[in-house]
Amino acid sequence: MGALKAGATVSVLDPQYPPERQKVLLEVANPCFLICIQRASDESGKLSDSVVEFIASNLKIKATVPALQLLADGSLKGGLVDGKDALEPQAAQRHLDITDVLVGPDSNPTLSFTSGSEGRPKGVLGRHFSLTYYFPWMAQRFGLSENDRFTMLSGIAHDPIQRDIFTPLFLGAKIVIPPADAISHELLAEWMKEHKVTVTHLTPAMGQILVGGATAQFPSLRNAFFVGDLLTKKDCRKLRDLAVNAMVINLYGSTESQRAVSYFPVPSKAQDPHFLDTVPDIIPVGQGMKDVQLLVVDREDRTKLCGVGEQGELFIRAGGLAEGYLEADEKTAELNKAKFLTNWFVDTTKWTKQYERLVASGAQQPWMRAYKGPRDRLYRTGDLGRMRPDGSVECTGRVDSQVKIRGFRIELGEIDTHLSQHPFIRENVTIVRRDKNEEQTLVTYFVPETKRWFEHLDKQEDSKTTGHELQDESMTGMLRQFKSLSEDCKKFLATKLPKYAVPTIFIPLARMPLSMSISLFQSRPTQPGANSIS
Repeated sequence: MGALKAGATVSVLDPQYPPERQKVLLEVANPCFLICIQRASDESGKLSDSVVEFIASNLKIKATVPALQLLADGSLKGGLVDGKDALEPQAAQRHLDITDVLVGPDSNPTLSFTSGSEGRPKGVLGRHFSLTYYFPWMAQRFGLSENDRFTMLSGIAHDPIQRDIFTPLFLGAKIVIPPADAISHELLAEWMKEHKVTVTHLTPAMGQILVGGATAQFPSLRNAFFVGDLLTKKDCRKLRDLAVNAMVINLYGSTESQRAVSYFPVPSKAQDPHFLDTVPDIIPVGQGMKDVQLLVVDREDRTKLCGVGEQGELFIRAGGLAEGYLEADEKTAELNKAKFLTNWFVDTTKWTKQYERLVASGAQQPWMRAYKGPRDRLYRTGDLGRMRPDGSVECTGRVDSQVKIRGFRIELGEIDTHLSQHPFIRENVTIVRRDKNEEQTLVTYFVPETKRWFEHLDKQEDSKTTGHELQDESMTGMLRQFKSLSEDCKKFLATKLPKYAVPTIFIPLARMPLSMSISLFQSRPTQPGANSIS
């Protein structure tokens, strides 16, 4: 909050990232100030020697707060620098009103990171516009108020943390933060019940942890916002059974749109118990929020919008798009031109002319000095989608997820969509790998619903043993214990896909890292050898 008020740009590095990753992010961000949170250092260790050396050799740091600490009485300590607390010289000035800092809609409060080509992350510059613009609308649309209790489940270095923190702060509501054990031991449902949580933001992966082995019901929950990946009807059904009063809202957006910008509401089970029977297996991403449009554009002719049911590429039209990628080279500049585009469907000069007339009339405000004027921009998402008859949009895959194997075009997203409906699969991702003969092969990695699968095995009439439990999480152990489930997955997909689109290899994993993006997973997956598979 202090950095934003001072007109600075905040970027957060996860202390659990490996040192090499931290150095790359520091290089991209090129910060002037460095704040180390004492609690993070206590839990994850101090910055490694190699990172400290990198900072000293490559960055021009003006000041450092080495150990920021919030004490029980609400006071702050910054850690020792030259024998004194780092914050002591400024302590006497903390009550002064800072009047010489101007912040406007196009000021950059955040620098977030997203995956880039060749494994190098891209820095995405956020804008102050998006931090506040949608909150009043969301409060009205979803009945949010100062009486709500919000969870904070995002990692501190994950850009949705902005939403987790600023939404309740804007409303004057409460933020409730779970202990790590509640997540790692799948006790979130019990924790939500105990703390009477009313609003939660989740990724589908975190939602699966919430409902995985849960039996506790938490009727206090009224809104469950999902974002970050495809949300399945199966996952919605499980949550609605445990939280009967919760509306499930599927959100859609990206780091480049700076926040979720579209929504599809699923009424609570108490309000409409049969609603899920009317929607497809993958929950639609819905329609734009306030002053946002989701456009489904013809891939062959960008001047045309697709009709109802026609598949095209999704573009986001919103005033709150991020400024763009932090430019460090010509390649990034070209990427900005390719992804953040001037709207070609309308004459955008009419907005600029209106604004120029406003300024000329003498109605100029101070904040306009931090405003570049009206820009009608589209963000090219790289997602495929189609418009439904009710006007909402459903996401059907990625533009770059189409592969060609032995002459057949295959949508990897279609495979994953179908397999996600298997009753004993929690998470799954399909990629293309070359076998020992350099032939392209479809490989599916999946996380099983372990407890339910073993219960299923125990009920089988021909099962020779009962009381199954996960005994070995190694690659070989997982392959052995879930061999029959892998075979079942293959049979399941064979009923829904042509033979050439059914993966050859199915690899069970105990878990997929929550912090690992699909693109990173695809570039560096765990790959068993032929002996392990056989």
